[in-house]
Amino acid sequence: MPLTLQKYIFREMGRIFVMTALGLTAVLSTCGGLYNLTNLDSFEAGQMIYLLALVVPICMAMALPLAAVFSATVTYGRLSADNEFTAIRSGGINIAVLLWPAVVISLFAGAVTFVLFNFVIPELMNKKEQIQRAAVRTVMAEVLRNGGSLAFQNQRIYAQDIQEVPSSNQAAESTTDDALWMKDVAFIEYDDENIVRFGTGDSAAVKFAFAGEQPRLEADLVGIRIFDLEHNRVPDQDRLRIGPFEFTRPFRYRPKFLSLQELLEFRRTPELKFDRVARELQETRRRVLTAILFRSLTQALAVPNAPSWKMTTTTGSVMLTGQVHSDIVGVDGTATPQQLTLRNVVVTERVNIGEWTEYESALGWAQLELSEDQQPRIMIKLQGPVTIRNQSGTELHPATRLWQVGPWPVPPDILQEAQSPRYADAMLWKRNVDLGLGDWINEQAHKLHQTRHYFIREMYSELNVRSLFSISVLVMTLLGAMLGIIWRGGQIMVAFAISCVPAVLILAGMFAGKTIAKSEELLWAGLLCNWAGFVLVIILDTLMLKRWLPK
Repeated sequence: MPLTLQKYIFREMGRIFVMTALGLTAVLSTCGGLYNLTNLDSFEAGQMIYLLALVVPICMAMALPLAAVFSATVTYGRLSADNEFTAIRSGGINIAVLLWPAVVISLFAGAVTFVLFNFVIPELMNKKEQIQRAAVRTVMAEVLRNGGSLAFQNQRIYAQDIQEVPSSNQAAESTTDDALWMKDVAFIEYDDENIVRFGTGDSAAVKFAFAGEQPRLEADLVGIRIFDLEHNRVPDQDRLRIGPFEFTRPFRYRPKFLSLQELLEFRRTPELKFDRVARELQETRRRVLTAILFRSLTQALAVPNAPSWKMTTTTGSVMLTGQVHSDIVGVDGTATPQQLTLRNVVVTERVNIGEWTEYESALGWAQLELSEDQQPRIMIKLQGPVTIRNQSGTELHPATRLWQVGPWPVPPDILQEAQSPRYADAMLWKRNVDLGLGDWINEQAHKLHQTRHYFIREMYSELNVRSLFSISVLVMTLLGAMLGIIWRGGQIMVAFAISCVPAVLILAGMFAGKTIAKSEELLWAGLLCNWAGFVLVIILDTLMLKRWLPK
């Protein structure tokens, strides 16, 4: 007899579960789910249909737990409203035995939800990003048509006429190249907030190369006319190539879209996955290297008898003499620790035996910059007028605002010190660390620590939320079934109101815990708070099963 009743309840509950899951999935998919995940203006009709198919599993993961709770409440509530359980109890059958259909369906819903959240949805989000990448060319063209510009790190390009070019069929198997043709272009190059070069061009081609996780942009300008404001001259140049640069903004990884394997792998090493952490770590390393370089320069130029700093390059050697200015003032006249101010500067660059060039200026600045391949290079900027001499005795006094000498690679001894255990990555992102190189280094290290721990907290919180959401389906469904029996919630609205009770308890603890976990000091308190609603629902399940349900 119990088996027959269980089959009957399972069949009725299963039917309601399937219909509810399908209905909720359809509503969530079409009423905002796709809009919240994408920018609809960037895609064509065929891409929109494909994206809709990708969004369905995401919405299904949210719908299955709710469908399980609602179907249990409706099924058991209707049986209770029809006094079926009174007849069953009079036959000597324990009502708790009839909860097994709810257990089976809730376990199925929880298992499918776990698989969707941890494996299927991350893979689908990767496919969604691939579609977004394919639409980059269209989005860029629309930006330019509306009077906007394309930004390439320290350059911007404007265009009057746009023409899209289809993808090349001769691209490599792992690379897809898209191009965007522009006519009557204008471009600006700037250093921080100062414009250093600007000009116009007859045409330009922007290529979008997808050879890895992030697309790379490269611009080729033809028929250009440039004015070099930094050196106050007009270069004899007909072609300009900009890039390639990584285009990372639309494709940032977020912890909630990582797979379970990725969350477990990168929860302790977020700098290997997230660009924001990697960039902050790179900036911290650059500042540490800059501080060590400036310390070496200051010590060498402070020697009483022979104040000079020398280094060997791949093509010769460089010698620098001068006096370090006590006030750190940048090229633009503002205080900045990223540039070392020098007075009475003389830079002697020897290329081959007997060949040398000497640059002399009353004011200059030493700084560290990153090349296109992200390698540190030493740069000396001299304030004009600059006297230039060479081995033949030629002397020149350029009347330029700024003259640039270099770049040269950083000496090995300075690189070795920057890579010592004292400045290892684990020390750079340590909380409240004092690296002994100045406040501007410690502030960047603190920023790195905050950024890194933000992603660590997000990943730990995401792991907890996914596990909680999947496991709690069982306890929510049992509570909904027992509330339906006690309150006789056979009607749809009554069942809906009852089914909201366990869901609200779980979600309240989940959202409260996630909010608390955003604070570094309260991470573990937030993770424990995530499970507070789950524990409360278990207590209610136990009380109902032991005390209230038998009555």
